[in-house]
Amino acid sequence: MDDSEKILSLLRPMLLNAGNAGTINSATTLEAARKIMNRQTTDVVILDVYLPDGLSLDFLKWVKTVYPKTCVIMLSNHSEKFFQDSVKKLGADYFFDKSTEFEEVQKVISAIQNHSINPDSYAMDCEILN
Repeated sequence: MDDSEKILSLLRPMLLNAGNAGTINSATTLEAARKIMNRQTTDVVILDVYLPDGLSLDFLKWVKTVYPKTCVIMLSNHSEKFFQDSVKKLGADYFFDKSTEFEEVQKVISAIQNHSINPDSYAMDCEILN
């Protein structure tokens, strides 16, 4: 989920190139994303901190409560320590700075698909958070 069509257009081929991506949905609002997730199983959510209809922290909490096995990758230009600490506490699995770590998303998706990351025990990349 991102409110930038440009970012969404960059993510789609990246995800397709990561391997067996299955269905790729995109949403530009939290409401649209919630509808998608309630309609079908979602293995991975890529989430920006700010979206047009609000701060994504409540949405992240909802995802991890309702769909605890869903991997949540935060991808944002708002990489301040406050946001990193907040999303970690709410259960985000990864946090990447959009401007400097964008390509890391593909690595994580590939690792999940290749089973080099156990989907039942995702872990925040502490090097990124500290």
